Order: sequence, then structure tokens, then C-alpha cells
Amino acid sequence: MVEGVQMMLTTGISLSPSPFLFPLELLLQNPGINMCELTVQRWPDLLLARMQKSGITHIGVNNQAAGGNTVLTGGLGPPLMQRYKRDALEVKGVKYVMIFESVNDLGNGPTDSGGVNSLVTRLQNAFKQIVTESKAAGFKTIGATVTAFGGSGQSYSNPARDAGRQALNKWILESKTFDYTVDFAKFVDDPSQKSQLARQYDGGDHLHPNVAGFQAMADGFPLDIFKD
Repeated sequence: MVEGVQMMLTTGISLSPSPFLFPLELLLQNPGINMCELTVQRWPDLLLARMQKSGITHIGVNNQAAGGNTVLTGGLGPPLMQRYKRDALEVKGVKYVMIFESVNDLGNGPTDSGGVNSLVTRLQNAFKQIVTESKAAGFKTIGATVTAFGGSGQSYSNPARDAGRQALNKWILESKTFDYTVDFAKFVDDPSQKSQLARQYDGGDHLHPNVAGFQAMADGFPLDIFKD
């Protein structure tokens, strides 16, 4: 929390479904840091602004992010596997479900190749379960790649963990599990050192993108998804 600022939290807002507005449910870990939490400079906010400028006004963005969240176990708050039904499947009027999670699973996970490979398999199986249930409910699914977390002083940074991240990203993009994919890693990772965020997009901790990084993520998001 920023010093001197009080924040009021809600557990949810109930709206009557409309034939003219379809929610995009975002299942995320924390999408922003520091003052970005108090402004409209997080990537979902910037994405919505871009959608509206492009004339896509029939899609609402419901940001179901949870700071420090994980997919499987641990982390802050209920892991994704304990909350995805509440936060997506049971929300009225949903048309799209997007998953952009697992950085905290990987970053707090094992550092040996066998343990990392096992974790990646568990993450894949978790995503398959959510996607299967989402499609059964009639929703379109979107999978997003995990952005880099390597760098000096960052506790998540580890070559084996990054290899797991890249293996998971390859699976997200190529397995055809999701109806659509978004390659956030391509937008903000350093192309010459893919284990790290590009310098101009690094928020300073080598894990969270800065506002310029969030803008790059919003700008790179394929809006053609919403023309289906």
C-alpha cells in the first residue's frame, strides 16, 4: 500500500447479463505494482482503452487478478485452481476466459530440471482442466505466455526455472489447448537475453513490467480475437 492512501476493496460486483456486453474474464496474478495499482496504467486498463478506441465496445474486461497468486498451491489468497469457477465459470454473461498465471509457481518452484519438468506438467494439466470446463460452458479461451523473471537480485531468477517457463510458453503457443494465445513474453522480454525483461520494460525488480511494458502488452494484444 502507498503511504497515506486508504484503499477499499470489494469482493465482487453483480451485474445483470446484457445481450450487448460480453465480459472477458482475466485470471491473473498481480498485473501491476506500486502506483499502477491506484491508476489506470495496468495492462488490462490499457487494453480496454485500446479496445474502445478501436470500436470494440461490446466487450468488458473483468480483471480477476490476485496479488502474489499461484495456479497450484501456496502464494497469496486462494490458488487459481480453487478460484477459477468463482471468478470465471460462475460469472454471468462471460464469453472469454483468459489465463495469464504461473510466474509465482515457477519462481517459487524447484531449481532442478526434474522438479521443474514435473511442475510444468502439473501447470499444463491445470490449464487443460480450466480450458475444458470453460469450453464446456461455451466460453472462448485465451492463454498468455509467462514473461521473464531473470536478473541480478531477483529471487526467482534461475536457469532451470527459466527453461521451465520457456517450455510452458512453447506449450501454450503450440499445443492448441486454447482457442487463442497472446505472446506477452515476445512483447516485453529482451530478445537478446530472453530470460530477462527488456531494459525499457523492466519495473526495477526484474519481475514486474513498468508502465511502458504494460503499454507494450496492451498494444501487442491481438484484437482480432474479439471479432470472432
